[in-house]
Amino acid sequence: VRIDDNSVKIVGCNSSVLPEDLVIPETVQGKTVTEIGERAFFKTNIKSVILPETVTEIGPSAFSTILSLTSVTILGKITELNNGVFYYCPYLSEVNLPDSIKHIGDNAFGTCRLENFQLPKNLETIGSYAFSGCGMTQLIIPASLHTIGNHGFDGLYNLTKVIFEERTTLLSLG
Repeated sequence: VRIDDNSVKIVGCNSSVLPEDLVIPETVQGKTVTEIGERAFFKTNIKSVILPETVTEIGPSAFSTILSLTSVTILGKITELNNGVFYYCPYLSEVNLPDSIKHIGDNAFGTCRLENFQLPKNLETIGSYAFSGCGMTQLIIPASLHTIGNHGFDGLYNLTKVIFEERTTLLSLG
């Protein structure tokens, strides 16, 4: 944990003492938790994680390569999911994201199960390989989405239906 004058950034953890169902607190030592650092929970053994409304940034690969992770809930007003944030979490099937997310980075959910997944309503861009190898059967493309990076939805072998919302602004499909 890195604490400055007003906020807390979680930069790493001792995985042997983490609970399986992790709830990130809103405050640590009276300071607001605002950020999860790069690779902060990389290769830990958590099964679920809930991020509070106070978290505004999640670093690249913060929760990647967690073989036991099945559920993620982000409650905050976060606007971006960085590259690889949940990459290679093969059992991650339940993800609840706020509609405030405008950008999902490269490989953000690559090789995750994600059977029932909804793209955030205000999403504007999806990075390359963001959902590569996921298990989604249906996708609803929000009207706000204008760019999908190269291979953004590569390898979705279970996908049977794609719905584009009215007035779609999709300009670039990689």
